[in-house]
Parts: sequence; C-alpha cells; structure tokens
Amino acid sequence: MVERDAVTRGYRLGWRVYALAARAGEPRLLAAARPAIERLVGRVGERAHLSVLEGVQVLTLLSEGPPLAVQATGWVGRRVPAYCTSAGRALLFDRGRDELETLFAGVELRRLGPASPTSVSELAERIAEARALGYAAVDEEFEAGLVAVAAPEVSLRRALSLGRPGRARRCRRSLRGARRPMTRPPVRLERASR
Repeated sequence: MVERDAVTRGYRLGWRVYALAARAGEPRLLAAARPAIERLVGRVGERAHLSVLEGVQVLTLLSEGPPLAVQATGWVGRRVPAYCTSAGRALLFDRGRDELETLFAGVELRRLGPASPTSVSELAERIAEARALGYAAVDEEFEAGLVAVAAPEVSLRRALSLGRPGRARRCRRSLRGARRPMTRPPVRLERASR
C-alpha cells in the first residue's frame, strides 16, 4: 500500500490505495475515465482496463465490459505480473534495459503462458518492439489462449488495455481494430489527473 522510491528513498501511497478508494467512492480520475473507457468498450466490443504499474506488477484501477453473456472478467484491485501482460509492457515503455535489469533483479520471470518471456533481455526486446509500434500486444504470454493489447499514457503512468480469451488467430483479428482508438487517450483523463 505504501511505496518507497529507490532513488530518493521517500515514501508515497501506492496505487493499491487508489484502487481500494475506487471501490469506496469514485475519485475524480476514475469518474472521468469511466465514460472514456465505456466508449472504447462500445467501439470494440471487448472488456477494457485502466491500469498502473506497482513495482513489477500491474494493478487494475477500473474495468468495464460489454453487455455479453460470455466475456473476460473484471480485475479491479487485482495485480498481475508486468513482464507478461500487455498493460505491463505498455507501462514499461519508458524503461531502458538497465532500468529493467534493476527493476526485475531477483524476480523470476516464470513461463505463465506458452509465450511468456523468461529473461529481462527477452522482455527488453519485446518492449522495444512494442514501443516502436506505439502499443503493446501479447499473445498467450500471461496464459494460454489469452491475447491482449495495451496503449500507454506514459507521462501519466497509466495504460488502457483490452484482452480477449479464445483462439489466438481469431482474437488478433478482433483486437487489431482496437489499437487505433487506444493510442489516442482521451484528453479528459489527462485533465482529471491534475
């Protein structure tokens, strides 16, 4: 719940506190983000998440889904590894190889899905490729059958992500159209965070 800055050694509230606060009452950022995420969900028909980086994990602050009987579940308040998720990869866009080595020192990059990176070197290469595209896409890295894309708001330390379970080839086609609206984050999110 509390984070310590490795450089300044100062303490600050962690994002988990904000996720818990979102459940108790809608802070300004999450209230502003909800309509933007709902529009994205309506446009692409997939569940969308607003996430932040918390150490070597991704914490979901907000999750919205389409009105479908079968869909991915919401993850508000849950943490997942940053190294094998699209949101994690997008949130690591501003980190170089040396920073990644420091961040993941002592962390085992386990193969959670068939295509999970298992070394910081491999992760750094995938981040560089994603950075060049402007969005991160993962295909069966977090778990078998799950494909996801995410776009960062790097200066704001947040990411929007979409994920879809199912056959990878079909999912990639479905999510391909989501990349464009995700790489243009709503201005209202930026203003609300100030």
